[in-house]
Amino acid sequence: MMLNTEGLEKKINKQGKTVYFVDDTGAVVGKRCTGCEIDLPIEAYQVHKPYLGGRKSKCKRCTKLYEQNRKKKLKEKVEN
Repeated sequence: MMLNTEGLEKKINKQGKTVYFVDDTGAVVGKRCTGCEIDLPIEAYQVHKPYLGGRKSKCKRCTKLYEQNRKKKLKEKVEN
């Protein structure tokens, strides 16, 4: 499900942290996940309006793994 970046313009946000890709109309069509660092289409990210392109910075897969690890750590903390 990697993004085909051919014909797309690569850009970096003002903070220099987020790499994203725009088409010839200027619409954000893909981003580089800050978790796995893979270029993915914009649909691979959860909707979050304040973020670049209206999507979160980590892909759905990385977000799911993060949440699973967070819940596991919380459960271990409660058990101790």
